[in-house]
Parts: sequence; structure tokens; C-alpha cells
Amino acid sequence: GGGGGDDGGGRRAEATQQAASPAESAFAAMPDRVTATDPGTQVSATVALEKKAWGTETVLELKNLKGPQKCSLIAVGKNGERETLTSWSVPDWGYGIPGATTEKAKKPLYVHGGAAFEPNQISHFEVMTFDGKRLVEVDA
Repeated sequence: GGGGGDDGGGRRAEATQQAASPAESAFAAMPDRVTATDPGTQVSATVALEKKAWGTETVLELKNLKGPQKCSLIAVGKNGERETLTSWSVPDWGYGIPGATTEKAKKPLYVHGGAAFEPNQISHFEVMTFDGKRLVEVDA
């Protein structure tokens, strides 16, 4: 019956979405991930990470991120060193907004980044605005 048809539709939609965003596909494929939601800003971040010969590859998924603002993902080492992995601009409508009326505002943001740190050298990740406000911190 109808159940089989629904499943097929779900799979097709998923494949289309993955084709749209390499970062989202990479995120889905990475086994190691850590999530946190900041109680103050309500921003929710998931960092997926993978060890590479050159360091750590990351994909950041962000939800409930309001715009407009510019942000960066920072890895903080256990030695206290800070390294910016990537930065991006949030449009007016934001990303992963619960109850958003448009599809683009509902969808989380996925951004790729890389750090010279090895995964075991990272203490935590911070999502910071360009004017120095911390939106969310995720333990590594």
C-alpha cells in the first residue's frame, strides 16, 4: 500500500538534498559527532569530525541561528591555542529556525572546516560572532 510509496519518496528527497550540499553529505558520513545547545542563545550546534593526515576535518551543523550576522567556528586546543576553522555569513532569515515559514529558514546550516589540531588535541569548539559573542560551545 501507501506505506511503501512514502518510503520511496523519502529516500528520493534525501538523495536530492545530499546532492545539493557536499558539506551535508560529508556530515552524514562522519561517525564521530558532538552536539550542544547554548541555554542563553538557544543556538544548537553539532560538530562532526574525522581525523586526517593533516589534522581534523569538521562539518558543523547549526540550528536556531538567527541573522543577519557573521560567525566563525573556532577549535580550542587543550593547550589553550585557538584556531579558526571556517567563517560564514548568516542571512536575514537565519538557519534551522523552528517554526520558520520558508524552507530555506527551516534548513540547518552545514559548513565545512579543517584544523591543524589532531582530534585528541582539541578541548572544545566555539561558534563566535565577529563581534566576539559566543553563540554556543561544543565539547570535543
